[in-house]
Amino acid sequence: MDKLSFTISVDVDGEVRRAGHLVNLIVEPGAKIRDITHGVTSKEIVYKEDSITFCKAGSMILDGTNEKFEKSYALDHPLTAKELADLICDFEKEARDKFTWLGGVDVHHVFFEGLDQVGPKKYEISWGS
Repeated sequence: MDKLSFTISVDVDGEVRRAGHLVNLIVEPGAKIRDITHGVTSKEIVYKEDSITFCKAGSMILDGTNEKFEKSYALDHPLTAKELADLICDFEKEARDKFTWLGGVDVHHVFFEGLDQVGPKKYEISWGS
């Protein structure tokens, strides 16, 4: 899992634009995520546990909330890199709708940087821009 690296594409029903003079990408408040996709195709086994939980916590400074969101997935087989990326995208579709980035859903942080283990079989997803 340490070598997994990919970029996601966040498809929203609003216009994606730059935030003023910043390089940050934003979308207007109220825009909804239609889909989140990735290009991972590797069939290399990267996760062998029987479940995985992803979690995300809000930031009062960035999105005005201390809300927490987590989602667990029961697994009946080891995950390939592609399957893990599929689950990450599934989680992000829900998580990004619950938090804001400069007023709208986060369309800016799309570079997967890794998983930070925060408990047994429980991970926070790190995103870069």
